[in-house]
Amino acid sequence: PPPQDFLSQSPLQSRFFSEDGAYDAGLSIITYPTVKKMAGPAFQDEKETELFARFISKTLQWNPQDRPTAEQLTKDEWLTYR
Repeated sequence: PPPQDFLSQSPLQSRFFSEDGAYDAGLSIITYPTVKKMAGPAFQDEKETELFARFISKTLQWNPQDRPTAEQLTKDEWLTYR
């Protein structure tokens, strides 16, 4: 779930999250294992799949300050693999 300080910034918080921060909108949230499972067939080996899943997980952070910069992402192991 998103951090409470992130949720409190939105006037629409109550439409999607309960008072204790639990997701309550009736839609699925993609998790790390789901990203990895979805990516699996697209890559040649398990390591590449793992690197891709980590890359996506780094970029999908709730708080913008927790996300890597574009420059940091260009140096990510997934982009430099092989």
